[in-house]
Parts: sequence; C-alpha cells; structure tokens
Amino acid sequence: ALRSIGHDCRRVTAMTDAITTPEPATLVWSRVAGIEANDLPDGVALYDERTKTAHHLNAIAMLVWEVADGRTTDQVIDAVAAALETEQTEASHIAQTALGSLLGIGVLTSA
Repeated sequence: ALRSIGHDCRRVTAMTDAITTPEPATLVWSRVAGIEANDLPDGVALYDERTKTAHHLNAIAMLVWEVADGRTTDQVIDAVAAALETEQTEASHIAQTALGSLLGIGVLTSA
C-alpha cells in the first residue's frame, strides 16, 4: 500500500496508541517541512524526505496531523472533540496521545 508514495522506503512505522505526557495547552504545533502526504483507504501515509521514512497514520492520527498546524494544544483538542463528537476529556486524551506520537516520529514540531 505504501508503494503509492513513489519512494523506496527504508523503514515503515505505524502510529501507536501509547499514552504520552500531556502537552501544555499553549504549545503551538507546526508540520515539519518536507513531509509528503498520500491518502490511503485506511488513513494516510506520510513520507519524510529528510529521513527517507514512511509513516502510516490511522484516521484519528490523520485528523490530528491535519488540524494541528498553527494551532495550540487546546485548539487541537477542541477540533478533535468537534470532529469525533465526543467529550473534552476523551478528546484531550486522544489529541494528546496523537500529538505526542506525531512529535515522536518527527512530523510535527511545537513551540
């Protein structure tokens, strides 16, 4: 499925559901430059030109990656709550887990 990226990937990683440390509400998130996104039937594949690494994001991780650019953690949580029609507490856990994972694989940065 990742052949649609058009690159010979040295490594493919998947998003995990690992619990991460909560991110401060005022952090502003940015997408890392050089990341190519390709839609897949079950999410999106991100290809990092710098590291020659592909990452498969499920639908929730994709949502967070898409809405995080230029937004604070609280704004990302609000967007997740609205998109998933869920309570803030659950949206906070979902958003912060995904933000931590996206930061960990190097496709988001925070300031």
